[in-house]
Amino acid sequence: MSSSDHDNEQFQGLLYALFATFGWALTGVLIRLLEIQSSSMIIFGRLVVATIILLPFVIRDKKALFQAFQTPIALLMALYYIFATEAFVRSTIAEVVLIVGLTPLIVMLLGRFYGEKISRPAVIGAVITVLGLAAFLVPSLGAIGSQRVTGNLFAFAAAIVSAIFAFGLRRRTVQNRPIKILSLTFVTFCYGIMLGGGMVYVNDPSFSINLSMNDIYLLCALGFVSTAIPTLFFGIAATKLSSVTTASLTLLTPIWAALIGGIVISEWPAPLSVPGALITLAGLWVIIRQK
Repeated sequence: MSSSDHDNEQFQGLLYALFATFGWALTGVLIRLLEIQSSSMIIFGRLVVATIILLPFVIRDKKALFQAFQTPIALLMALYYIFATEAFVRSTIAEVVLIVGLTPLIVMLLGRFYGEKISRPAVIGAVITVLGLAAFLVPSLGAIGSQRVTGNLFAFAAAIVSAIFAFGLRRRTVQNRPIKILSLTFVTFCYGIMLGGGMVYVNDPSFSINLSMNDIYLLCALGFVSTAIPTLFFGIAATKLSSVTTASLTLLTPIWAALIGGIVISEWPAPLSVPGALITLAGLWVIIRQK
């Protein structure tokens, strides 16, 4: 691959990652606008919508679907959606994205465990980014109760499975064992429906569904804009960028979330958070500009 082709692929990967983070940033606001009390119903509903959207595009390639079902990577991303939704329901958006922001550091620990060399600029950039993210979110943090502690634990679990997903998918690509991202994404949602449906059944064996039209519209938006498209784009980005870069770019999510939350539900971040946002962007730039 020539230098220009490599640069073009990296640029495409960055665009896919940026769109993915923007879609994910809408998640917290959409969940807050829902009137559904059951978090398992939210998980089940959003993934049903996402699966229906992707079905026409993957149904013909049965070989790719079978290959996607053979890898545990899809299950990891399904768990991410379950953990992240449970976290958003129980804790504040600021705390959830702060903890999920630990993903790049987890990726680097995985890389070191498998003997990969991580460049010093990448390490420095990741550390700066996480510190900047902390500075961005800390002014918005408040007292933590037992419910929020549980939500934060779910957020930490989401960070772990997200890191393993990015790391594992990139390793498959480097080892010339690529997998079709569209099929992988579809299988992710299938696993999520099975897990989410099981959770709904445990909470309510009658499986009664009583949704308002507003809830249906919001679930459709959650399934399409904040689930199907971001997962697909994130998977594509993970094949074009290094695992550290892919994971680090997810730290843009809280920046987008702060802007969206302020515009939609008037939850603007504290003025003291602005320097942290600038530090986060600086750290991301250090990582992104590395070859």
